[in-house]
Amino acid sequence: MEITIELPETLGQQLEPFQDRLPEVIERGLRELLARESAELERPLMLEHLVRLAKAHAYKQLAARQ
Repeated sequence: MEITIELPETLGQQLEPFQDRLPEVIERGLRELLARESAELERPLMLEHLVRLAKAHAYKQLAARQ
């Protein structure tokens, strides 16, 4: 597939040495972005789980005192 894009001059200059490896550069960058996005989506779920565990622990401690 052929795609044409416009880049800022500075980015074009940074990519110039990698001209023959642009598909690899894009693929690696995309993989990294997707991994970060996935981690960002999982973070609230992990926090929710930790809050539930803390609540359960607190309830057990209260029940043990009574």
